[in-house]
Amino acid sequence: MDVPPINDRPRAGGFRGHRNLSSMGLLRTVSALIAVGIELISTLEAIGANVSAGTLTNSYGVANSYSATNQISAIKDARQAGIEVELHPDSGLPMTVRGADLSAFGPYSTIKRSLVQGRNTVEARAVLVMENLSKIYGVKNAADEFRGKSEDTDSLGYQHIRLDQTFRGLSVFGGGVTVHFNQELKAYQVSGTYIPDIEISLVPKINGELATKLAKQYLHSVSETGSPTLSARELVVFALNSIPRLAYDITLVNDVEAGKPYNWRFWIDAVSGEIIRRYNDIEEINPPSGNGSLASVSGRVIDGEGGQSVEIAGWRESNGTFYLYNPARHWLIFNMAEGGYIDSST
Repeated sequence: MDVPPINDRPRAGGFRGHRNLSSMGLLRTVSALIAVGIELISTLEAIGANVSAGTLTNSYGVANSYSATNQISAIKDARQAGIEVELHPDSGLPMTVRGADLSAFGPYSTIKRSLVQGRNTVEARAVLVMENLSKIYGVKNAADEFRGKSEDTDSLGYQHIRLDQTFRGLSVFGGGVTVHFNQELKAYQVSGTYIPDIEISLVPKINGELATKLAKQYLHSVSETGSPTLSARELVVFALNSIPRLAYDITLVNDVEAGKPYNWRFWIDAVSGEIIRRYNDIEEINPPSGNGSLASVSGRVIDGEGGQSVEIAGWRESNGTFYLYNPARHWLIFNMAEGGYIDSST
């Protein structure tokens, strides 16, 4: 069958699946084909490959039990039903699923539509949408693997429900989806990344105190001043472009009185003590210097103060960084709103 082209969208993270295929006695690999996402479906049909259910190996060398056969079949069924499925070009996992009503029962569904329609809260409906699409994503039990994080309603009345992925009650860092509902509460799109087939031990070999100590030792090694204070610590599954592993999610802060403020985030392997990922969540930038020139800086006024596009004379450093800075002018901050604020029209 001919598979319609997929649109180019921002790409999310995930796993790279591959397996060996046998057709007419030839051993073929689809590791190269999986990089082109949905084109794998038509390719498999064209070569007449017999894809048997078994073990997938992701790009990090971890065996997954999720059957590629089931996923390919579900994606084919969904596309035939008018559902657009976009796969990540590297991982082969769904990035975006879009259709008129993703809660509607179809050949790719695992639950009846009436179950989705009967839910009272939007969050519950979002979870059931993921259950309905579980064959496409490889979800085993949406009620156990997702929990609500946030709800947002835009100016059109559309609702966007963020669901965090969980594994046996722990948050999965790197996994999560957003289910988008229109004004009629029909789910028209799911975006984000779901990490399938996580199978790890949830028993840490180092405790939280030791993990925190390791994080503080790192700050000392990079000469951060002050006395770091533990702000938050949580045991999670770290799966951001990585082999899923048990880790401590740690935040260390320092206030202005104690020295330079910072908000350091750490993910520390709960088995080995390795610092998997770290960064200071307080952004810094050097001030503008004389090594640059005046340049136009464009932007948009916030909706409450007009919403119009504007262009001002700013500054461009020789390294390409733009600043709201002009050595020949003074900057004033004022409120253009006519009401609703103490400083309105000032």
